Amino acid sequence: MEWVAALLPDHNVGLDDSLEPSNLTTAGLLKLGHLLHVASNEVPIWRTRNSSRFGEIDGNGILFYQFAVYLDVLLRTKVSYKFGTESWPLTLVVSVEDDNMHYSYTPRSDFSVWTHNLPRLIVEVCSDTTHHNDRTRMLLQGASAVRLANRTLTDKERKFVLMAIYFTEGGFAERYFLYQVKDSSKVHYVQDFKFDMSNKVERFQLAKQLYNFAFCLKDADADKFSGVASKIEEINASIRQNEWPAFYTRKSTKRARTDGDEGRSTTGQGGTGGGSGAQEEFEAEGYELVPDRFESGGTWEPLYKLPPHIRTVRRVGDSSRTEFIAKRISDKSNELKILEFLRTIKPPSEHIITLLKTIRTSLGKYLIFPKRSSIDEELEFHADGGVLRSRFIQLSRNLAKELAFLHEHGVAHLDIKFANLVYAVSFRLQIIDFDIAVRVKDADHEIDKYCSSRGWIAPEIREENGPRTMYSPIRADRWSCSRVFYLFAERMRRNGDKDEGLMAFATQLMDKNPRHRPSLTEWSEPSNAPPYGVGNRLEDKQERPETCRVADKSMIPAKRRKVDTVDTDGVSANVNTNDVARPISTYA
Repeated sequence: MEWVAALLPDHNVGLDDSLEPSNLTTAGLLKLGHLLHVASNEVPIWRTRNSSRFGEIDGNGILFYQFAVYLDVLLRTKVSYKFGTESWPLTLVVSVEDDNMHYSYTPRSDFSVWTHNLPRLIVEVCSDTTHHNDRTRMLLQGASAVRLANRTLTDKERKFVLMAIYFTEGGFAERYFLYQVKDSSKVHYVQDFKFDMSNKVERFQLAKQLYNFAFCLKDADADKFSGVASKIEEINASIRQNEWPAFYTRKSTKRARTDGDEGRSTTGQGGTGGGSGAQEEFEAEGYELVPDRFESGGTWEPLYKLPPHIRTVRRVGDSSRTEFIAKRISDKSNELKILEFLRTIKPPSEHIITLLKTIRTSLGKYLIFPKRSSIDEELEFHADGGVLRSRFIQLSRNLAKELAFLHEHGVAHLDIKFANLVYAVSFRLQIIDFDIAVRVKDADHEIDKYCSSRGWIAPEIREENGPRTMYSPIRADRWSCSRVFYLFAERMRRNGDKDEGLMAFATQLMDKNPRHRPSLTEWSEPSNAPPYGVGNRLEDKQERPETCRVADKSMIPAKRRKVDTVDTDGVSANVNTNDVARPISTYA
């Protein structure tokens, strides 16, 4: 951090050349002209307009447009700069805790300077006078960038320092330095100076330091940045392709289903089901489509993308903005028939997703469901289970209870896997996706239909292109359920938690002889406890709307927000904006 000394207000200007006209280079002439311009404006630029607020145009006009030209001349290809309409060349991963959603977030700064795909200076101009969200966002972005830089640089001393400047509504420039100390995951920041842009001396001091900063970049040690740009691009590519080799200590359990059009889409929510026609048809039924990407200080996209036949919707005019899932079903889907049958059973099960409405459109028939949190998503992004870590036993009993309920009433699901398990705010598990479910008489009823998902298929089910074999759907469900139990228990053991016999029960359910697999009722309830769900009913009724209003609330000062950097252990930076200007603590 020795170069920070060059950025003190009283440090000599012109580290790169003398201010004697005969000695000035082209870059020096540009700098001198700009400094004279900054110091000569008696009336601040932003006061000449009909607004008293200092805005992005003011900052660019006073400082950054001419400074960018200087960077072009001095550093040429060694540095790049971006203005407010240009996105960072770095994508962050953001976990929004209130919504339990994960997003890829490509930030934008009002001005930024870059080397090797890493930011060296980020600038924000106040646009929110109530909560100062821009300042908070800038610090969160900076914290993530610092931690990522220190992970990717060849120098392991954690010497990367990021300069940040925030312009307040009244035209004061607050300068920050963000950094880490050795052997600590925490990112700290310090606000050292505040410059009054209406004072020509302080304007000159700030401009002078920008030029000293540029000279420091010119002499930066290139060796420690070797290969960093390509590493950053690899990270960006992994996020775009939904591949997470750096996040986890386990292999992904995702598998494609072999029947129907279910699966992950790289085109985002509603990749083939959108359009103005669909929007109008949904609105006629009282629903509106929710876009899967939005802008708020950058571009946000959900990392866990829904397949093209599933859309997120909300009721037109609903002030709570509660979100629902609209799923288009194919003609061969059994889902509607199965759900309508299950709805006739009294009392209904609390562990089956509720069908709220059926909508017919020109694209096909849509089923409307409550939006729930995905077990698959939580396990994909948190090796220890995240918010589910202490609830694996509860979830396994929920699943056993629900499958036993289905089997008792002659329904086999045939596609039990993490991707088809969700949970409500009370962590009550629910089963979704009955597309390939079948009605059966009992456990001895056999069929020869090939279905289920690779990696979750019971061994007695034939190969996709193999000879037909008869099997019991109920017993096949038990085997698929054992995979869920086994992976739950495996995580519990890895976390150092007791599995209460779950691993042993999962092993019994994996018996190669389907007739030797025990009934799920043996695990559905603890032997010394009342039926699960008692005591949760009130909580379930009070469930919060599970909506992703990140753009509205992600930067409110009273909230804490977690911004994940794309590094090897998945640790994350968070800021409590009530603790102004003292360290950005991190979750280890």
